[in-house]
Amino acid sequence: MRFVSKVSVTMAYRIAISFGDFRYHLSRKKREDISMSITAILGNRLSEEKIKMIVREAFRARQCERLDEILVGQNPRLLERLVEVRGEELLAAARRAGRGAILVTGHYGSVVACLAVLGAKRHPITLIARWSIREHKEKSLLTQTTNKLLRRRSISAFLAHPNIFVAADSFASAIQAASYLKRNEFVAVLVDAPVSQGEDKTATRVSFLGRDVLFKIGAITLSKVVGSPLLTVFIHRKQDYMHQVIEVNSLEEVGAREAEMLERCAHVVEEQILLRPSHWLCWKANELHDRGMIP
Repeated sequence: MRFVSKVSVTMAYRIAISFGDFRYHLSRKKREDISMSITAILGNRLSEEKIKMIVREAFRARQCERLDEILVGQNPRLLERLVEVRGEELLAAARRAGRGAILVTGHYGSVVACLAVLGAKRHPITLIARWSIREHKEKSLLTQTTNKLLRRRSISAFLAHPNIFVAADSFASAIQAASYLKRNEFVAVLVDAPVSQGEDKTATRVSFLGRDVLFKIGAITLSKVVGSPLLTVFIHRKQDYMHQVIEVNSLEEVGAREAEMLERCAHVVEEQILLRPSHWLCWKANELHDRGMIP
């Protein structure tokens, strides 16, 4: 389908919401996993009824995120009319300064749609990630294949370059990222990614959702070395689930040490999660365990 009308897009999101509700009722194991994960971290802040509502919202949001990626695979501009961008002048200012910027974001909301829309607006972005998106053994072959196809199509729609793999060689990844910044481009990093074995030597413990969690400090170091500013970029979904808002903000703190800036990055992600818990993509026991947030 090369053209999606406004009416058909609206209908598609309504179907996605309904399918999210269907999966919420059908997927008892997944529903309980998400609920128990939220309770383990935010149980002292939220009522049982509120957690139940967040879980249902999460199921709806995940289906809408898949639809976002399908639309991106066709044409990022299909999403552009549905997404409001606030703070885009900060991206323009960074490019005028000549060193691009490091875009700090997280596993939050429709991050692929977020970067795709910015890419469609002629902001050259390269993502730093382990983009195999670790496929868990319990996922079916069909699910794995579908995810890979959606990701590949949506990524190719907005990335200025193939994404930078961090798993193989962190030093080589940093050199590659620095080269793009020196070309006055943007590099996006998911700062809440779990720290794998072998990476803990370059990570620092910070306070995150009431836990001491390892965060990699590489993006902060890169910013200092290259002289590129740090900008936060997050996307959130409005109540109709179809329209979204991208918010770009500056993270600069004059004279701040690297450890302090990393704490600030973690705090910004935490603020977003507490504001809209259903948007965080990591409410699973294995995800929390990988981050050392639960046993």
